[in-house]
Amino acid sequence: MKRRTLALSILTVVCCLGLIVGATLALFNSSSKVDISVTSGDVNVSATITNYTTYSKGAETAEKGTFENGGTATVDGGSVVLDRISPMDKIVLEIAVSNKSNIAYQYRMKLGTETENTLYDLLLVGLSEDGTEYTYYNSYVTAWQKGTEQTETTLYLSVELPEYVKSAWQGQECAFALTFEAVQGNATVTDDEAVSRVYIVESQEELNETLGKMVSGDTVVLGGGEWAQATIAFEDVKTINVRGYKVGVLTVNAPAGTVHYYNDAGTVIGEAIAENSLHVYGEIDSLQLKQGRTVVEAGAAIASMSVEPENAQEAKIEIKSESNVERIKTNPADDGKAIIIVDADATVPALNVSGTGETALDNNGTIEDTQVDDSATLTEGAVTEESFLTKLAAGGEIKLAADVTIEGQNVKVPEGITASVDLGGNTLTVNSNSGFLNYGTITALENGSIVGGNYYGIVNYGTIGTLNVNVRALGSSSMAAIYNYGVIDEIAGGEYLGHSGGVYVSPITGSVGLYNSTDGVVKLISGGYFQGSSVSFRNYNKNGIESVTGGFFDCPYMDANGKTFCDAGTISNLYYNYKPLSVTGGTFYNLGTQFNNVLGENYIAVQGDLCKMTSYKSYTEDRLWVDNEEGKAYYYYNVVAEWDQYPAWDGSIDTSWYNDTDAQFTLTDGADLAGLARLVNLGTTFKNKTVAMGANINLNNVDWTPIGRNATGFQFEGTFDGKDYTIYNLKISGGLINYSSNCYKGLFGSCTGSAKLQNFTLMNVDVKGSLNVAAVLGGSGGAEAAITNVHVTGSVKVYGWWYVGGILGKGYSQISGCSVIGDSPETSYVKLGIYNDGSGDSAGYVGGIVGFMGEGNQKITDCTIKNLLVQGNDNGVGGVSGILHYGNTISGCTLENVVVWQTGAPDAGTGRIYCGAFAGTYLDNGGKNCPTLENCTFNGEMYSGVEKNDILEANRYVGSLWYGSEPPATVNITNCTIVMPE
Repeated sequence: MKRRTLALSILTVVCCLGLIVGATLALFNSSSKVDISVTSGDVNVSATITNYTTYSKGAETAEKGTFENGGTATVDGGSVVLDRISPMDKIVLEIAVSNKSNIAYQYRMKLGTETENTLYDLLLVGLSEDGTEYTYYNSYVTAWQKGTEQTETTLYLSVELPEYVKSAWQGQECAFALTFEAVQGNATVTDDEAVSRVYIVESQEELNETLGKMVSGDTVVLGGGEWAQATIAFEDVKTINVRGYKVGVLTVNAPAGTVHYYNDAGTVIGEAIAENSLHVYGEIDSLQLKQGRTVVEAGAAIASMSVEPENAQEAKIEIKSESNVERIKTNPADDGKAIIIVDADATVPALNVSGTGETALDNNGTIEDTQVDDSATLTEGAVTEESFLTKLAAGGEIKLAADVTIEGQNVKVPEGITASVDLGGNTLTVNSNSGFLNYGTITALENGSIVGGNYYGIVNYGTIGTLNVNVRALGSSSMAAIYNYGVIDEIAGGEYLGHSGGVYVSPITGSVGLYNSTDGVVKLISGGYFQGSSVSFRNYNKNGIESVTGGFFDCPYMDANGKTFCDAGTISNLYYNYKPLSVTGGTFYNLGTQFNNVLGENYIAVQGDLCKMTSYKSYTEDRLWVDNEEGKAYYYYNVVAEWDQYPAWDGSIDTSWYNDTDAQFTLTDGADLAGLARLVNLGTTFKNKTVAMGANINLNNVDWTPIGRNATGFQFEGTFDGKDYTIYNLKISGGLINYSSNCYKGLFGSCTGSAKLQNFTLMNVDVKGSLNVAAVLGGSGGAEAAITNVHVTGSVKVYGWWYVGGILGKGYSQISGCSVIGDSPETSYVKLGIYNDGSGDSAGYVGGIVGFMGEGNQKITDCTIKNLLVQGNDNGVGGVSGILHYGNTISGCTLENVVVWQTGAPDAGTGRIYCGAFAGTYLDNGGKNCPTLENCTFNGEMYSGVEKNDILEANRYVGSLWYGSEPPATVNITNCTIVMPE
């Protein structure tokens, strides 16, 4: 039987403290009302406040509703307002709960607040069934209890501001509610919410017993007046709060727990505290720390603090902003270590460093006077995991004073942050997958070692100025010491090992010293030692590594017979450099076979046995000579890029060619084309007008503003006729996060259904964005331009979050006679990225031609896709289109050397895989309007999962049905073939 719950708010209490300090009072005049009688189905329960009593200093007040110091209590229906109450003021409410039903029922009560301050924690809120024995709670829910029909129950709720609360809480306010829940007596219920209790103790014996039964979130109140001494000791892992009266001497021994201490104290001794620590909020005369971590929180005041770790122990003090610490003294034993962390805006008047051990200081605030004894050791800089991560997030000059180990998370310099990192000769160890991540600007990273990542040591998405540091990747395969997606100005020295050291694996899955991605640029390698188990570095960017003047590049792997293995090559996959890579120095040891289109007219010194150049591959008539006797390799580069003969666009904009009266316009350079973008983006639609190209245009990889901005106006409505000319080197920079500035990315951002785009080629595209991303037309998701005889070729890089295609990102359109032909599936792609680093936000719909085509009579006909990777996490990954919507047709399309790869796991609920040779998924309108796939061929590879598990099936022309039951055939498939390698 489905459970029906009746939830009824018995009362809401609103409190405001006006603690008496001189003549100052805090006033609070608001109130709230709650309906406290509800009838629902078979359960009829009501709750009513029938009486209340007010107390001050333990005695009932003479006038009901008033307190001794002038505060008041107002009860109005289900609302209670306590105004200007003082310590030892209390109200007790009598609540009548009545079940008028003729059936048994089950009930429970909840107490809670959403107020984000500490007043609720300071109040003592108790619940009683007899008005004498109270149970106190922070947040509270009872277990389900049985109630019989026609019953009347009285509950007593006590709300008290205890005596030990200080005037610092003056002016705070909060609201909390007591809620009664009732269900039918035979309903299935579970006690699925935790109790957060408050225990009041008045002796050490009671405290010991209470500590044993407390759970995380509970509070213990040291009651009955000031304590001469107290000990907080427990062994289990939990977080507790301690409140109440002042303690003369407090000892804390919680080696696995966390203690939040709010009381005042004469002396606090931290004997054994977990790394999660002791947090102090009150006024302390003397704090002594021997082991673990203590945090002096905002508002706390410490007159004197000593940090005295014994041999092989570590003790750490963190001084938060807005706290008050007068003096700190450290006295670590020989092998002990004292760590002092001072937050920004915190001030410590005096620090005395003594002892024979080490004192490490991470000072982000102000220390007015520092005294260091002759026998003492003081090191300054980032010394802890927390402080190092905080410094990176804030930027500036950062220097390590000691080795630092980061567990279970990446080290990250965020986007927009500038930092310089001096490791100070120390080692930074990062035990996570990606190691040291840079999204910002690092002016220098130098002087030490980084051991990081199960896969990578340093991953750079931003800019690194000078790199001179020793880097090793953890693990044993598929890794790189440096994985570069951004810009590195200079690698000046250091050691870059794509393995953990001494462990070399098969070159098939082997490691790399430097991996330069399709987006990466390394301007200069002037030094350093580069080593992987198969290659010293790889470069997948045409112009990615600009110059090598020094360094040692080694491939140490040997086969079972002790022969150096060179088939993978010391330098691999550098084929596509359209300008010479200037190499004027450096040593390349064990040179391999894929040493292609790389070198300038200078030579590289080669040591050791040269492997035969049996698989030499060139896209030009360039010549490569290898002189085994002299140990030199000569390479002459004669290629001139075809677009170099056309004027390189410099970002300028020209709209002088336009007037309102003409209907025909001709564009001849990048400034003219940029003028078209400006005109459209300011509201000129070009409806019933034609814009033609009159020459090839070199956009020169200057960041392009798309023509047409969004789906609600500023769209192109005319005809763009390229006259079979070519636009070279289109580059669009956008982020994956779904901001409007990152959407509608392509040569054209957004068009209307009356627009036509035809007869031109885009050669070399690098387009990045969030939603609606493509080389030609990002699209708005509405009626889009008809696209005919438009081609994308060369280096193809189209990258977005949702709705990503080679030609069209998202829309309702007719696309015919178009092509997307990359240079290789290893370097050309149309793919999806996940903007939150893979923590769960999926990305969807990607295709070689269209990311997402809307439903209805939309057609993709006679299109070609070659030498391309189509990749996405899930939600539709297809060679032609991310989705074959109902009523759509894909006809006469040819795919050759295409890799279609869904990197995500199958759908958790259905096991479906939304990946297919021609479309990633499909919809058929419940079988009423099935889509059509006809006369198409696919020659390539299809994969699913991070490890590229082959998912080819006999009928995987399209991926799984997007939703609903999946009948055997809901796509009309005619004369289509799939050829996969064995």
